[in-house]
Amino acid sequence: MKLFGKKKNGETNEKLTDHIARYLEKRQRRLADWLNIKTNDVPRKSVMYGLIVFCTIATSYLLYIMINAFS
Repeated sequence: MKLFGKKKNGETNEKLTDHIARYLEKRQRRLADWLNIKTNDVPRKSVMYGLIVFCTIATSYLLYIMINAFS
């Protein structure tokens, strides 16, 4: 009894993975375009300040988690 035999028509899972990859790329591109439209009017300086604040908060939180994990 063969449970995992070869496919008769020679198809592989590459078609499925290519289809999924194309779908995800399309969705990512649409999201990126939408975000670019939404942020066109935001000044570059504000975006940089926001990024710095976000990175500082995220880093602080991750350090807090790491310190509590070892104590």
